[in-house]
Amino acid sequence: METKKAILVVSFGTSYKENIEKTIGAVEKTIAASCPDIPLFRAFTSPTIRRKLWEKEQILTESPETMLVRLAADGYTDVVLQPTFMITGYEYDKLKQTAAQFQDTFSHLVFGRPALWSDTDVREMGDFLKEIATEDTWVFMGHGTEHAADAVYQKLQEYLDRTGKGNIFIGTAEGEMGIEAVLKKIQERGTKETIVLHPLLLVAGDHANNDMAGDKPDSWKSRFERAGYPVRCVLKGLGEYAWIQERFAERAKKGTEAF
Repeated sequence: METKKAILVVSFGTSYKENIEKTIGAVEKTIAASCPDIPLFRAFTSPTIRRKLWEKEQILTESPETMLVRLAADGYTDVVLQPTFMITGYEYDKLKQTAAQFQDTFSHLVFGRPALWSDTDVREMGDFLKEIATEDTWVFMGHGTEHAADAVYQKLQEYLDRTGKGNIFIGTAEGEMGIEAVLKKIQERGTKETIVLHPLLLVAGDHANNDMAGDKPDSWKSRFERAGYPVRCVLKGLGEYAWIQERFAERAKKGTEAF
């Protein structure tokens, strides 16, 4: 049988149209450039995001299941399923379950790794964040989860505490490392300087614009301001950085080498 290869890049998605190509699209372009002979396709896992994009913007995006069915129907035999997730949380688990249903459909279905997979990934992410956060006090807000994978955020904080200059704090919108814990830690350090809030998310979408930088009383920005800190928000998803783009490209390319 003739071999026909494809890369399916799977993201949670975002309803912030202007941020799609700056982040998810930029990652996809970098992956495509690293594997120029292999067609690349997109899927979003969130049905809510897919619906909003269609209703508000007439942008059609498909689920991973739909795309895998389509790739099989189009004769693709070898597929790399590359998620753009930060951690191995519930979305990652669901995607693995989806992939398991198609293992016998393709000759090879290779599952790529998220950004924070190993201890090496944690160290390298920490070093990357230290390059960004050169001045002031920086708080990077991740998504967080009740999944056991939430522990990776604590590992990242511990690495930064050991190797950094004490000006970087990791927090999550959900999970164990919420705003209360982050604020308490910063106050205990006696920090007086500006707090810079930056998403630890691929896309600066709803969590970044509302939970982190919004004007509502319970946003992170409002909470830090009430505590007496000047606050600056950087609404820039990690997907806008070349380093992150290249990391996912490396993972996808490694997946193609498994064919």
